Amino acid sequence: MPTETTEDSLFHGKVSVQQYKNGYRFSIDAVLLAGFVNVKPGERLLDPGCGCGVIPLILAQRYPELQIMGCELQKDLAALAQANIRANKLDDRVHIIHGDMRDLTQRETGGALDVMVCNPPFYPVPSGRVNRNTQKAFARHEIGIELPELLAVVKSFLKKGGRFYLIYPAGHLARLLGLLREFNLESKKIRMVHSTVDASARLTLVCAKAGARAGLTVEAPLVIHNTHGRYTPEVQELFKG
Repeated sequence: MPTETTEDSLFHGKVSVQQYKNGYRFSIDAVLLAGFVNVKPGERLLDPGCGCGVIPLILAQRYPELQIMGCELQKDLAALAQANIRANKLDDRVHIIHGDMRDLTQRETGGALDVMVCNPPFYPVPSGRVNRNTQKAFARHEIGIELPELLAVVKSFLKKGGRFYLIYPAGHLARLLGLLREFNLESKKIRMVHSTVDASARLTLVCAKAGARAGLTVEAPLVIHNTHGRYTPEVQELFKG
């Protein structure tokens, strides 16, 4: 189990994030996903695979009236997420639960939820090389939970009309949209993410609603880097908060 950590910051130092130096480390995917989320004052949100807590930290900074919960299966990451919440003085609004999301009950979450957000593992276990580092392997491959199981959890917790936000590889979008509909989660908004303006889409941001009617909006593409290899103005703003 990794023990050495590094400290990173977001929003010009307003948010500090401790991460394991040799374990799973959050990527720009988490920042893009948090930037895609839209919530209303007083809503309640759960990140069912919160890792070190980076998405709850970003959303707590961006939405002061949002009540946030995170659940993390791996004990070391859950402890780190709890430490990050304390360090940023967000104990009153963010609660981290160590455990398996499949074992969560509405008693623990205080009832049904308005919003769920997740940066899930992307690949089935036989797909690609599985990283020897446990944290990285769990983040990339469906080892701890498979996508249908995750969607079953989401369906069981979201209120009717509740929103589920996630980020997923563009090449696997057909699989995702089909499974979402199977679990009565209707895709309402998607945005393709491109590394550069002339590159094929690498990722897709998706918002689905529980029990909603069909009707999909495809937003303008999100481009990460300009022709000089720097972040585009839109992505720079996501890091500023």
